[in-house]
Amino acid sequence: MELKPNEMDNFRKLFDVFKDRHDINDIQRDLNKLDFLYLDQRFHEMNKHIVEIANKHQEEMKIWNRINTHKPKTMKDKYLSARHFLCALGCKGLVKLGVDLSDYLTVEEQSYIESKIKTME
Repeated sequence: MELKPNEMDNFRKLFDVFKDRHDINDIQRDLNKLDFLYLDQRFHEMNKHIVEIANKHQEEMKIWNRINTHKPKTMKDKYLSARHFLCALGCKGLVKLGVDLSDYLTVEEQSYIESKIKTME
C-alpha cells in the first residue's frame, strides 16, 4: 500500500502539532520544500534536495533504500518516496516520545506508517 500526496495531509497536521520540536520542524521544512519543488516542476532542484535529505539522514536512508526495493523511476516516484521517507522518519521520532499516532492519523495511514517504522528499526 502506498499513500498518495492528498492522503498524506494528516501527517502535515500531526507535524504541525509538534513543530516546536527541532527534529519535527526540520522534517516539516523538508516536506514543504519538497512539495514546492515538485509542484513547481523544478525537478533538478528537487533531486538536489532529496540528496540533501539523504545526506542529513544517512543511516535511516540506507535502511529505507534496503527495505524499499522498488526503486523510483519517475520524478513522481522519487517525490513520493522522499515524502514517505520523511513522514516515516518524523512519525518514528514521535512514537519514540510516546505519541499515539491513532489520535492524528486514519487507520490506513497509521497501518502504513507503522509498517514502515518497524522496518526502519
